[in-house]
Amino acid sequence: MASSAWLKSRGVKGKATVRLAANGLEISGDDGGLFRINPAQVRRIRTNWVSVKYGPFFLTRIWLEGDPRPLKLHARGFPIDDYAAVIRSFAAQLSRTDGVTRLQRGSSIATALEVLIPMAMLFVAAVVVSLFALDGDELWQRLVPVLVVLPFVALGIGLAVIRWPRQVKDLAEFNKRVA
Repeated sequence: MASSAWLKSRGVKGKATVRLAANGLEISGDDGGLFRINPAQVRRIRTNWVSVKYGPFFLTRIWLEGDPRPLKLHARGFPIDDYAAVIRSFAAQLSRTDGVTRLQRGSSIATALEVLIPMAMLFVAAVVVSLFALDGDELWQRLVPVLVVLPFVALGIGLAVIRWPRQVKDLAEFNKRVA
């Protein structure tokens, strides 16, 4: 994984390698440094993947106690077997302590709303056009702009529901979202 400011601030220099240890994760840098994450340090872990122009993008965020910014572990494209195995095994370590209370799926709230907000604005514009610009037309003609926009609003709502961050019901649901 490429280095990040989060890792550099913890002494990991250069390209980072993430390994599963008996008691958590070990992140070492090619140019030096080692950072360990014990399951007891983890406040929550959230995983998700999205399909982008150049293939799938897998992202896991890990929030540690006392740190407002999460560590972001990511993998692009295939093969992702090693990435998935490390994240799934670490989640299993977390779930042994207190179940799935710290395991989440989804993206961020901002990412969940990135399609819904423009579609909602488009819907409001279609309603305004129907009410004021098409004033005097037949009712069915006034409804056309709203009906044309409805599928886009439904798409925005559907994506927001899928991407919304929430706690998983069980470890299998978390593992399914890893990859």
